[in-house]
Formats: sequence, C-alpha cells, structure tokens
Amino acid sequence: MSFADIFILRHGPKPQKGSVVPAGKSPGEGTVIFLTPKSLLSFPVASGTAVMLWKVAQRVFGQPAGADWVAVLISLVIGAIIFMVVIGDSQVRPKSLSQWIVAVVVGLVNSLYLATSVLGLLGRPHA
Repeated sequence: MSFADIFILRHGPKPQKGSVVPAGKSPGEGTVIFLTPKSLLSFPVASGTAVMLWKVAQRVFGQPAGADWVAVLISLVIGAIIFMVVIGDSQVRPKSLSQWIVAVVVGLVNSLYLATSVLGLLGRPHA
C-alpha cells in the first residue's frame, strides 16, 4: 500500500503485479476521499447534530460539573449510527478481521474527534 492509497477509495480489485489491464480500463481506478463533496458534508453535519443535541441536553438537564461525558456519549452514539449505516452496505463492509479492527478504531477516533469539536477543545492553538 502506498501513501496515496490512504486517501483514495479504489473501485474494483487492484490488478496483480505483472497482470495485463484490459484496454480502456485504468488500474485501480478510485475516488479521492478527502476531495469529495460528501467529505465536506459528513463532519459538519455530524458535528452540527452533536452540538445541537449537546445544547439541548444542557438546557433541559442543566450543566452539572463534569458533565462533559454527555457530549462524549452523544458523539459516540452518532459515530455508532454512522458506523452501522456504513457497514449495512455489503459492498463496503469490512471483509477480514483486520479490516474490522481498523474500521472500529477509525470510527472510535472519528467519534472522539467529533467530541473534541463539540466540547470546543479544537480551538486556536496557544502560542
């Protein structure tokens, strides 16, 4: 796997080393994940939803000391819903144990990244 493969979603199987690619077909055609319009929407929509739910919870239940765990829980639930929707598609569902482990870890990290956004922990770096 090359560094570029991290950011490219390949369509179809990768050609084997030394194999012949039929005319008119590009080997390993794919979509750049970071540059798709969907990537512009996925985090802001999830983040906006999490912030909205967090603000409603604060208003309804108050803001007791140490209640940041509610924002983390909201973010984990949103991450779990997105994960379940994605793995519901048999074409993109992880196939091997290692792919499942990577998918779960990346989903967890993205959920925690969402929580840091909701809690305002991603502010301007201190000089």
